[in-house]
Amino acid sequence: MLDSAMGQSVQELVMERFDWRSAGITLESLMRSYAFRPSKNRRRFVAEGDHPGERIVFVPPRIHPILPLYETTEDYLKYLPLELSEHLVLLVRSGHAALGLGTVDELRDVKVIRKYMVRKGQGVAQETLDSKKRVSSGGSQLRRRETTKFFQEISKELHLRSRQIALCQNLFVATPVRLWPQVFKTKPKPPFMSDDNRVVRLALDIKTPNRESLETFNEQLGSGYWAVESPVG
Repeated sequence: MLDSAMGQSVQELVMERFDWRSAGITLESLMRSYAFRPSKNRRRFVAEGDHPGERIVFVPPRIHPILPLYETTEDYLKYLPLELSEHLVLLVRSGHAALGLGTVDELRDVKVIRKYMVRKGQGVAQETLDSKKRVSSGGSQLRRRETTKFFQEISKELHLRSRQIALCQNLFVATPVRLWPQVFKTKPKPPFMSDDNRVVRLALDIKTPNRESLETFNEQLGSGYWAVESPVG
């Protein structure tokens, strides 16, 4: 991997994976040997390792991020919740969406949405084609209507859960960059804004959002790890 802070290639060796229950214990144990500080992007804690150029990294579970008010590991541990709070998970790809409310231990109120948005054999979403050229075939018109319905249904399902969403601490969203603005172009709009400070944008590394992939994605939100990074070459 390429470490932007060090400007050189480094190799990351994962030493231990843990879930949210043992995140605090694991970090406290590492703090006995290493002096950690938050990274610039606040996605991990970093410390100098035992050898020249070596770093120790602690990546906390996504449900317990390193907030701006946490200046030290002690701050992080002080405010680390002992119980799980509820959150929203929303996964969106062209023609496929899945959402659910709950905790990393269990999602409830799951909804899966599927519409005909991708041209068969090409794997290109209709909104992508529309941005490149004007199309007027019967198939493209159908896909355009389905695209509109797709985002309207996402907004509708979010609105049905607006009371629960208002109580969520985090809104975890994974969607291609080009689709994210489309979520907020519907009428009515979703019950939260794209710049809501509870929104956590994550990479979408699954092919099709469905119930199974949603539950797997959600479970991974509660996992973290610590590793050793060493310079390569």
